[in-house]
Amino acid sequence: MTPPWQQLRLTVPRVGFVGSGSPMSPAQYREVRDLLLGYAATQVHHGDTPGADVQVHRLADYLGLWRFVHPASDHGERAGLLLDAVYPVTTYANCLCSIVDATEALIIVLDGHEPGPSAGPWAAAGRAATSDKVVTIVDQDGTVRSTGSSSGKTRAAPRRDTSTPASTTSAPGAV
Repeated sequence: MTPPWQQLRLTVPRVGFVGSGSPMSPAQYREVRDLLLGYAATQVHHGDTPGADVQVHRLADYLGLWRFVHPASDHGERAGLLLDAVYPVTTYANCLCSIVDATEALIIVLDGHEPGPSAGPWAAAGRAATSDKVVTIVDQDGTVRSTGSSSGKTRAAPRRDTSTPASTTSAPGAV
């Protein structure tokens, strides 16, 4: 028999977010919103840095999701957002690991240029992939790339009917 908290973990997605220091484009913002809704997310975990993390934090608040911060001690400024819970301050690499380990799916937002292979987003994507977690990358133009999941433990990125345009409803903090 599976304990109730394990059942909850399997049915209530926790989504990690790795953004850039730049704000999300309007297309990225819409895609991230649609992904959070499609996953039926209840939690968003991010690193509390200025830029995209601030936007996803405000979006999560607007959607009524729990907001968890995994702050890095050695990665620039902190946004100092009001939050529901904070993890211990660690190095940037450990912060990314913590976000991946605490979630079932990972959304990565790129700021218009492809980071190098050893950059934080790819380190987080690699860790998530080795754990058979869904990794969804949202490019500057709103293009979505997803690894899906080979284990069946997590759902692949939600699929949308492309015959109808995406909703344009904005939330606070939208660009």
